Amino acid sequence: MINILKTTTGDLLSCLTQNPGSLYVGRGNGSPLGNPFRAKSKDLSDIAHVVACYRNYLNFIVQGWEPFHAASYCEMEYGAEIAEAWSNNRPSREKVIATLNMYVEVYVVQGSLNLVCFCIDRPWSKQEQYSECHAEVIAAAVQKLAEIKYGA
Repeated sequence: MINILKTTTGDLLSCLTQNPGSLYVGRGNGSPLGNPFRAKSKDLSDIAHVVACYRNYLNFIVQGWEPFHAASYCEMEYGAEIAEAWSNNRPSREKVIATLNMYVEVYVVQGSLNLVCFCIDRPWSKQEQYSECHAEVIAAAVQKLAEIKYGA
C-alpha cells in the first residue's frame, strides 16, 4: 500500500517526524521527484492540467529524456508553467531514476510506502470535487515499476 500524506509548508518537519520512513516528494526542498510545473491558479482544472503535465514529464524521463528537456517540451506542447524553484534546482535524469528505483525498493521490501507532499491549498477539503496530486502519479509509477521488476 502506498499512502499519500499531505501537509502544509509549516508542518512538513512534524509530518516527517511523526511518520518515520516517509519520503518527501515536493519541489520546495529539492526532491528529485518534485513537480516542475506550477498551477496558474487554485482552480481544479489548472491543478488537473499541472498533474497531467507531470504524468507526461515523468513518462518522458522513464523513456530516457533529461528532466530539462521533458519539462521544456511540456511547457511548449501543453502550456505548462515551469516553477522558478525547480528551474534553479533541476535534477538530472540519473537522480530522478535513482530516486524512483529507491522508492520501488522501499515499497517492495517494506510492503508499503509513505509519500509526503504539499500542493497549493488543496481544494478537496473545501469542495466536493477532487483533484489528483503529483504524488499520486509517483505512487502509480512506483506500483507499476514494482510489478514489472518484481511481479509485486
